[in-house]
Amino acid sequence: MTRREWGLASGLSVLAGYVYATGFLKLSAVFVLFMGGSSTYFHVGAANSSILALIVMGLIVTFTVGVVVGSLAGHFARAYRRPAVLALVSALLAAASWLGSVEVTWGALVALLLSMGAVHAFFEKDRGVNAGQDYVEGHQFKSGWPAATAFFGRDWTFWAPKLLLWLGFAVGVVSSVFLYPQYGLAGLWIASGGAALLALLVLATGTTGKMPPSAYHSQH
Repeated sequence: MTRREWGLASGLSVLAGYVYATGFLKLSAVFVLFMGGSSTYFHVGAANSSILALIVMGLIVTFTVGVVVGSLAGHFARAYRRPAVLALVSALLAAASWLGSVEVTWGALVALLLSMGAVHAFFEKDRGVNAGQDYVEGHQFKSGWPAATAFFGRDWTFWAPKLLLWLGFAVGVVSSVFLYPQYGLAGLWIASGGAALLALLVLATGTTGKMPPSAYHSQH
């Protein structure tokens, strides 16, 4: 990944952290983006015949639908794949914010989950996803492991961008913790505006994520 892409990835990490924490706070400690954690909740709830299992299964399915929708939006946008994905994410978060403001809680959460599933298409490349869009645990490992190897003489500078992603996520989470008590789900308009700004930044810097012609043909 180039420096520009790392910068964009850091912006998305802030966005993801903010949205993640907002959903987490609303659902009282049920994971809305970390699908590994959600799957754990599902299996525990299923074992106990809990209604929680059905709720979490709904979260997982909705998130997955968001991934599909984001990928399709990026595919049809072709040369403007990344701005299209971010525009979709911004629109979904705006919808989540509005639904939250009128107290349609589950509608807001559905829009939130769809947006965070769709954002994964931002780093999609020819039938794959770039490693830059990873779970925050991966960023912790990728920043912590090279730091440890630095004691043995390995160059430590290459792990700094991955640490930046983790820090961006942390900034987003902390921001939500401070703003959620005042705005609740309606505060997702901040994330919507952030996604729109990132879309404009992508257009301004030319990092639109254009796929090679071979990718277009292979997907038809």
